[in-house]
Amino acid sequence: YETIESLSGQSAGFLAAAGWDGLVLTYDGAQWNAASIPGWEDEMYRAVWASPSGMVWASGSLKRVTRYNPVTNRFNELELDDSADIYGLWGTSDDDVWALALAGQVYHWHVVPFGALGSVSPVVMEDISGSGPQDVWVVGWSGTVMHRTTGDFEALAAVILREQTAIPPGSSQDRLMAIEIGTVLHY
Repeated sequence: YETIESLSGQSAGFLAAAGWDGLVLTYDGAQWNAASIPGWEDEMYRAVWASPSGMVWASGSLKRVTRYNPVTNRFNELELDDSADIYGLWGTSDDDVWALALAGQVYHWHVVPFGALGSVSPVVMEDISGSGPQDVWVVGWSGTVMHRTTGDFEALAAVILREQTAIPPGSSQDRLMAIEIGTVLHY
């Protein structure tokens, strides 16, 4: 296989990974299974999110999000309303999925197709996560940390002057962890 860019899971019995060449992997607790979308051989998936129901959401450099059902081996392409490379995916259910574009745009799938919520930051944004629909975090370059409980995302003070690259699962309103090479931050 090529490079894996992202990993997500709901339990030890269900993991999803995605990466270069349109590769989507799922793990059922015993073995890894590979799937790739025909025609997406040049796609680089940058983000993956495994939903509690067993669906896999993947996104990347072709400015769209793909929903994959490992049981039926079917893919659905979900077009975004503008051209944005999606670097982060996270959700609470198949009806509540968030996507974060590198340029800082946030998209929300809430029962209906993705709608743009606008740009949360003028800097490069890398990841999105949370603990529920009213607790969503995004991180990006220059120490940018944004938080949404209701309404718009609000900026927290820049925590460091380097790139934040990931938010581990389990971050919540009272606890945020952001990871950068050689640095782990706790809020």
